[in-house]
Amino acid sequence: MSNVFNDGEPMIAVAVSPTEKPKSRKTRSKPRGEVLTQPDVTPTPTPVMRAVIGSDRYGLTITDNRIRLSAVLKQNRSVTVFTGDNVCVNRTVAHYGAELNDTGVIIDPSCRALIPFGGSIYIPDGYNASVKIAAVNGLTHSLQIVDVDDDAMIAYLKAGVVPVVNLSDVRTFIRDAQVIGSVDMVKRSPFSIGTKFN
Repeated sequence: MSNVFNDGEPMIAVAVSPTEKPKSRKTRSKPRGEVLTQPDVTPTPTPVMRAVIGSDRYGLTITDNRIRLSAVLKQNRSVTVFTGDNVCVNRTVAHYGAELNDTGVIIDPSCRALIPFGGSIYIPDGYNASVKIAAVNGLTHSLQIVDVDDDAMIAYLKAGVVPVVNLSDVRTFIRDAQVIGSVDMVKRSPFSIGTKFN
């Protein structure tokens, strides 16, 4: 009987070397009664500042997560001012036609003032407000944000005012609708002054 698979020649059996099976990775076996669950990888949404805009809508401009503040100084309204001797007075917003031809309020040297911005800003829990004076119209050469603690600044913004101080030697005029600063929120540090590290 001929071998049709090898042109009539007898077939020779050749030993085949066994191949190694790939090593499988051991996985943790599930004990009886235990349910294995996947870890929750859902990202936590970042809180955002919330602003309530009043009738004077030009006072607040919201871009991304930054709020720009503009002074809302309508004629005959009053602005709270603290003199250099820390005496609280109410200064009336007036129109300065002869000198400036504009409506606003004048802040004397060493005086502090609570400038209204026509709304309220709410900072979420666990965050602080970072308020910076606007680098326009030369305000940075005269006005600065009053250095208060974080909770006090949050309370001022909620009340709709931003505390400024005139550190220059000349009187500074803040006009109606003038951009005075911006607000960003920063994550509150878990440490406080005086915290000891081991």
